[in-house]
Amino acid sequence: MYRTANSMSLRRECSIRNSCIVVLILLVASSANGQDSYSPLFNYPNTKINGLVSGEVPNKSLDECREICVARGGCAGFDHSEKSVCRIFANVGSATSTEGSVAETRIVLSGYRTPTNPAPDWASLCEQEASPKVGSKGVGVDFKDLSAAHAIDVCRTASLAPSVDPDVWAFYARALDKGEQVKESAHWATESANRNSVVGQTYLGWLYASGRGVTKDDVEASRLYRLAADQGYAPAQHNLGVRYENGRGVAKDNVEAARLYRLAADQGYAPAQSNLGVMYENGRGVTKDELEALRLYRLAADQGYAPAQNGLGIMYHLGRGGVTKDNVEAVRLFRLAADQGDAPAQNNLGIMYQLGLGGVRKDKAEAARLYRLSADQGYETAKENLLGLRP
Repeated sequence: MYRTANSMSLRRECSIRNSCIVVLILLVASSANGQDSYSPLFNYPNTKINGLVSGEVPNKSLDECREICVARGGCAGFDHSEKSVCRIFANVGSATSTEGSVAETRIVLSGYRTPTNPAPDWASLCEQEASPKVGSKGVGVDFKDLSAAHAIDVCRTASLAPSVDPDVWAFYARALDKGEQVKESAHWATESANRNSVVGQTYLGWLYASGRGVTKDDVEASRLYRLAADQGYAPAQHNLGVRYENGRGVAKDNVEAARLYRLAADQGYAPAQSNLGVMYENGRGVTKDELEALRLYRLAADQGYAPAQNGLGIMYHLGRGGVTKDNVEAVRLFRLAADQGDAPAQNNLGIMYQLGLGGVRKDKAEAARLYRLSADQGYETAKENLLGLRP
């Protein structure tokens, strides 16, 4: 006997830590080998730095010296002499003209000549490297794809600007979180939230909801989400909706949950579109309407959102929401979601292999593999289906 995962099976709050939308990292620039090619340092030829030296390394090329500095969070700059001596600085005070020496620094040297390379827009680079993707358009990166060391380096530099957008601090916090620097992450998220950044409020709310870097506090999480939701920020509206649907930090209220999901869904936010679809499919907080559920699932699925792909697959499997029953399409959708690691979809695709539906041949070994992937994420239905496969 097997059990199908239904579309009510997944509820998760999304924040700038996990945008719940799979996207590709946007490259800042491409070199010949396809790697990011910009340097986060300002270049000063024929220059020697004066400041606090934190390390001196002999017999290093200019490129090797640069790599050392870029990899070290505490490196404010370096200089490289004609004799291939690399000096790393914890603090840069000033600079002097010195023939044959090259200096590079993280910030522009005040009162000195202009660097040879133009000043990057560090805030924009930080947004590209560490922000979530909100809605169907815009920059951003999924948390699992975030390169912590690189993003931390870029966002730290952006945060040093004399006048910084507090959103940058929230992106910096997200990068630090990926780098497992959770206390520092919470600090910068708090700084961002205190400056009324909706991104910072939402991220700090997620930290309180999960107890990461701070003491878990559902009431405080809901308060922070509300601050950002009241300013129209879709991820916060979605997350507050999740809390109303589940009664975490607020009284359970499906009508309010649906209202909040709709506010975020109308902005193109896929997790809210998917969750509102579940509400319509099951008549929770709204009048039951499978046609509307299907429409919402499709909007989110077209953005690559795995739970919506799974929900849409179920509609095709059952022939609901105005579509003709189509197991081939169901398998295609389950596979799209399963390939992203969605546990209910892995379970459902396992069922299709177990029964030989949707154009796939019966394959108990493949069914077991998929059930196991799902079960390993704690999905109870898959655990039961896996046990049911045993003789």
